[in-house]
Amino acid sequence: MDEKKFVRLSQILAFFVEFAKTKGDRAGQTANGQALSNVGK
Repeated sequence: MDEKKFVRLSQILAFFVEFAKTKGDRAGQTANGQALSNVGK
């Protein structure tokens, strides 16, 4: 695994943590959705 992918995964994990803290928060859901979209690319 190259370093960029590792950094991206770390950022995604951070999004999930924030999402868990802010359940029901639309901003959190949007950020989480964008992170998941980036993984698919």
